[in-house]
Amino acid sequence: MGQSHVTTTLSHAISADRVAHAILFSGPRGTGKTTVARILAKAMNCSGRRETGSPHPCNSCRSCREITQGSSADVFEIDGASNNSVEQVRELRSNVSYMPVYSPFKIYIIDEVHMLSMAAFNALLKTLEEPPPHVLFMFATTEVHKIPVTILSRCQRHDLRRVSHQDLKGHLEKLCGLEGVTVPNESLDLITVEAGGSVRDSLSILDQIIGSAVDGSVTHESVLTTLGAVEKSDVLALVDALIRRDGGAALTAVNRFYTQGNDLRRLFSSLTQTLRNLLVMEVAGPGVLDLPEGEMRALGAMAQASTRGFLTKSLEVLLAEEPAVRYAAAPKMAMELALIKILQVPDALSIDTLIRKIDTLQKSGGGAVPPTVRPLNGSGVSETREDYTAAPQAQTVPASQPAPSAAPAAPAAPVVPVGPEPVIPPQPPVPAEPPREVVAQPAPVATEVEKKAMPSWNPSDTLEMAWSKFLEALRKNRPHMAPHLAKSALKKVAGKSIEIEITASRFSVARLNNGKKLELEEEVRAWFGPEMDVTLHTIIAGEEAPAGARQGNDRLIKEAKDHPVIHEAIRVFGGKVDVNIIKEEDHEKHG
Repeated sequence: MGQSHVTTTLSHAISADRVAHAILFSGPRGTGKTTVARILAKAMNCSGRRETGSPHPCNSCRSCREITQGSSADVFEIDGASNNSVEQVRELRSNVSYMPVYSPFKIYIIDEVHMLSMAAFNALLKTLEEPPPHVLFMFATTEVHKIPVTILSRCQRHDLRRVSHQDLKGHLEKLCGLEGVTVPNESLDLITVEAGGSVRDSLSILDQIIGSAVDGSVTHESVLTTLGAVEKSDVLALVDALIRRDGGAALTAVNRFYTQGNDLRRLFSSLTQTLRNLLVMEVAGPGVLDLPEGEMRALGAMAQASTRGFLTKSLEVLLAEEPAVRYAAAPKMAMELALIKILQVPDALSIDTLIRKIDTLQKSGGGAVPPTVRPLNGSGVSETREDYTAAPQAQTVPASQPAPSAAPAAPAAPVVPVGPEPVIPPQPPVPAEPPREVVAQPAPVATEVEKKAMPSWNPSDTLEMAWSKFLEALRKNRPHMAPHLAKSALKKVAGKSIEIEITASRFSVARLNNGKKLELEEEVRAWFGPEMDVTLHTIIAGEEAPAGARQGNDRLIKEAKDHPVIHEAIRVFGGKVDVNIIKEEDHEKHG
C-alpha cells in the first residue's frame, strides 16, 4: 500500500521476464518490504499466472497456497539477525546448487540482511554475483547503510517510503468497516500520527484499541486512555497560549494535565513536535507537512500570529530543557520552568525588517541620522554632544574697543533637522572690514554625567604615574577588583590603543579572563578614553616566560594581527582582535 513506484516497476519486470536475480528492499519499518518480497516470490513461482500472462499471482495454485501458509519447499525465509554467521551462509551456498522441488525458481528471502557479519557477506559475494539460473535472492533491511557496497552493487535496489497520512487513514477505515467496528475520525487521525507512516504499527495500535473496547464501542476518550496520548486540541491550546504570552493559561493547562494523572513527558514531546510543525509551516509552507486537515488549519492560523524568531528560540529552549523534564524527579516543575523561559523570549526581528525600519526612520528624519540630542537644565533647548564638549567659541570685537569681561556661556542653538541646502542667489561683494581682535570665550560647564564620561588622565604623565593614578581610582570605584591588579603595569599607550600586563595568581587570572575582563576594560576606557582599544596580557605568577620567549610571543601576536585576513575581517565586521598564545602542552586542554 502506498508503494506504487516499487510495485509498478516489478509488475513490468515480471511481464517482460526481466526480474533481477538479486533484489534489495529498503525503507522504514512496517512499510511492506517483506510483504513485497513474498508477493514477488508468489508471482515468480505461480503456475496460474503463466497461463493467463498476468503479473499478479493467482493465489489458488499449489505454490501460491504453500507460500501463503509458509510451508513452501522452494521459498526460504531466513532471519538475518539469528542466522548471521559464516557457517550458515556456507550452508546456504551448498544448497543453492540443488534444483527446486516443483517450482520454476528456488527463492531465498533474507530479512534484516544488514545483521549478517562481514565474513558472512564475503562468503555470499561470489554466489550473489553469479547465481544459478534457478535461484533468486530477495533482501529486506531498514538500515541499508550497514550493507557493504560490494553487496549493494550486485543487487537491484528498491526504496520503500513511509505511507502518507491520508493513505494510511483510508486503509484503517476500510479495515474497520470489514471488522464491523466504528472508530471516531479523530481517533483514526491519532492512530495514524502515532504510527508514523508504518502500516504494521497502525495495525497493532488498531488491534489494541478494538480489543480494549467495552461492548465493541470505541470512543475517543478510551483511545486516549489506551495509548496514553495527549489530546491534540490541548497541545494546540498550550501553543496558542505561549504565542499570546499568556502565562496563566499555559501553566493552568500543564496543571490540569498533571492532575488528571497523565504523563508530562508525553505532553512535552507533543509540544516540541507541534512547535516544530509550526516552524516548518512558517518556513516552507503546509506542503511539507503530512498532518490531519484540522491540525493543518489550526497551525496555519497560529503561524500568522507568531514569528520565526520566537518559534526558533522556543524550540531551542525545549530541546535544551528536554533532559531535565525527562529525568527530573519533579517533571512538572521542570516543565513549568521551560514554559516560563519561553514566555520570556523576546520577539526577534529579521534583518530585512530592521533594514526597512532604519530606511523608514531616515526618510522621516530628512536624511542622515542626527547626533545624540538631549535637553540642558530644563530650558527646553536641545544640544548635541559635539556642541556640548566643543572647543571654546571665538568672538570678534572691534580692535578699538576693550575686551568684554567673561560672561556665563549662552545656551547652544536648537538642533534643526538636516535637509537639502537652499539655493542662495549670488550676492554683491562686501567691502573689506578693518581687522578685528579675536577674544576667546570660556567653554560651557559640563555636567556630572559628562565629567564621568570624560577621560581623567593626563597624557603628559609617565606610564608608571598614569597607571598608579588609575589603580588609586580603581580602589575607590571597584575595590573588589583592585587586588587582582596588585602586580600590573601599563606597557603602552599609543593613539587609541592601550596595552596592560597583569601578573597574578592562577585564580586571579581565571577571574579576569572569565568574568571581570569586561569590567576592567570599562574602567580603563572611562579613565583613558572611551575609544581606547584595550589589550590585556595576563601572566600566571611563577610561570613568567623569559625575555626571549616574551619577544617571540610579541612577534607571533604582531604577525597574527598584521595578517591580511584579520585586517579584512576587522574592516567587514568591525570590533577588535584579541590574540592569546597557547603553550604546546595546553593544546589538548584547549581543544
